[in-house]
Amino acid sequence: MAIKAQINTGYDPQGNIYQKYRPLDKDSLKVDVNADKDTIQKIATDRINILKKDRRNIYLLKFRAKKIQQIVQTEKAAGRKPPMAIVSSGRSAWIKSMYAKGLSILGSNQRFAGIDDLTPIANGDKIPVYFPYRLTAKDADQRGFYCFVQQNEYQTYTADLKDTGITVIGYELGTEFKPMLGFGASRYAVVNFFMNTGISLAWLIDDNVLYISRLHEFSFFEDKMNSTPGVWALGGTGQAEYQTEKSLRSIRKTENYTPPTNFISPDFLQQAVLWNIKQFVGNTINFSPHFICSGEDVSISYLLGRDKCKAFYECLIYKGCDSAAPQNKQLQKLKNGLYNLIDSVDPIPVNDNSTLKQLLQSNKKYLKGDPVEIARMKASEQIQLKYMSNENDATQYTDLNSKLLYFAFTFNGKYDVQLMNA
Repeated sequence: MAIKAQINTGYDPQGNIYQKYRPLDKDSLKVDVNADKDTIQKIATDRINILKKDRRNIYLLKFRAKKIQQIVQTEKAAGRKPPMAIVSSGRSAWIKSMYAKGLSILGSNQRFAGIDDLTPIANGDKIPVYFPYRLTAKDADQRGFYCFVQQNEYQTYTADLKDTGITVIGYELGTEFKPMLGFGASRYAVVNFFMNTGISLAWLIDDNVLYISRLHEFSFFEDKMNSTPGVWALGGTGQAEYQTEKSLRSIRKTENYTPPTNFISPDFLQQAVLWNIKQFVGNTINFSPHFICSGEDVSISYLLGRDKCKAFYECLIYKGCDSAAPQNKQLQKLKNGLYNLIDSVDPIPVNDNSTLKQLLQSNKKYLKGDPVEIARMKASEQIQLKYMSNENDATQYTDLNSKLLYFAFTFNGKYDVQLMNA
């Protein structure tokens, strides 16, 4: 049986959260856990093998920051709260402008009343939730704020985020001219940094998260994580659409704050998640850098399953969308090289007598300018995610080794992690 797939006529690479990562129609996409098992395994294996053949070394990691050894020593000190890791690309100027806007809203005040304070977004301003002044003094105290960016963007981010209280850390996964890039690579690098720093818990948060409802302090999640054995990740409920100025103005909160209580086992976590780094250290699992264009957080959620991932249902995560700046030219050149490499893998069979590339090429008008090779990468990741979701629905696997794509998230090589002063 071949994978069944149809084009998503609503696909929009510049669209809302789910529109831009789903070239295939989600309702028409059929992937059978048994009949399509070999095909799915080959999709993942082909991508991994072509990257290995091209010597994309995922065990070589370099991190650069000002006084990086001091950062490590600070985070190892007693009494530190879990650090906030903002994963970003192409948005340094926007972050800078939003930080300044938030300061103007604060006026003579030093900080807002907590991350559930609506004041910074009440007029439709997209002030990210991770700015130190968005937290209460108690919640921000003894907490590090770090923005992780690919090394080619380090200088730009360092200049733009000066005096924000956020430390920029540049990462390089692989060699300078043959790096691993993309969403999975960035999360993989961040987790490796914290594993090598001895961090127990850490937040990974998208750079455009603006508000989390029913959450006054991040420490509430941290206390829950520490009191719930076996949990790898704890998050909220991600929203499907980016917030507009109008929709931000319409957000309301309960007059008298009460902590969230609806503790659930979600299908997946994304956008703002507290991760138990100790679990990664005790295993060989990490985010898969082979999910390049999409699905990096959803895929590891599917792998871990509902027993290891938890969420507070009432904590809705709101994101805003502002156009990223033009890509760093060197970074874009490196990305293009990676995309062309991935595009040379074997054809992916769909619809009995066709291939994924043929399906996309014959429906180019629905790609809205997205290159076929990019759409194909997203579509192949979408197919793998569909399999992983179906696998969770069809089985009760709690043993991660039993899952088909376990090998794509396990890393047994010898690491070379270098911490370098910028």
